[in-house]
Amino acid sequence: MIELWWLLKGFGYIDLARLTMAQIDTALETIKATRGVIFDMRGYPNGTARSLAPRLASKRAITARFQRPELHSPDTTWNSISAGHQIVEPSEKWRYTGKVVVLINEEAISQAEHTCLYLEAATDVTFIGTPTNGANGDVTTTVLPGGINVRFSGHDVRHGDGRQLQRLGIQPHIRVEPTIAGVRSGRDEVLEKAIAFLKKQIKR
Repeated sequence: MIELWWLLKGFGYIDLARLTMAQIDTALETIKATRGVIFDMRGYPNGTARSLAPRLASKRAITARFQRPELHSPDTTWNSISAGHQIVEPSEKWRYTGKVVVLINEEAISQAEHTCLYLEAATDVTFIGTPTNGANGDVTTTVLPGGINVRFSGHDVRHGDGRQLQRLGIQPHIRVEPTIAGVRSGRDEVLEKAIAFLKKQIKR
């Protein structure tokens, strides 16, 4: 297992599936002087997005838009006003200005996808890997006859610019899938691609 955060050849790495709120400042201080960072969002985060994203933001931006259904009749009316949107604003602390890469795959679901929305609103992000699960939104539960438990997203969640997220997921800018040969040899081909991408970007 690689470390929670580390430095490598001019850029840093932070595992968002393990990073806690208490570790944000220390992690950012570690990568402060780097020209690029890899955020690994292949898993489920610990509620760090709202505190981490402002450390990357240079201006106020909409992170996500919401709509909730108003069921007054057999036809469903979507009401965006009652749900509204979320925003990210620059932190009063110092801002990280290096190139940001986020690793994603199908293990990123719900809060993990919302973390991606916060990061893309805060700064210029390059997503690398495979699409996320596409199942963001408050969880609604019900029990059907026969004791069958059903869970589904309770409202519509979209990118800050209005693009669809649910059923599509966060789409990678650079698609990379692990191979059988890579897994057998213990390689992380998605991370390798991110490192190669940052090296190329930093040389420019």
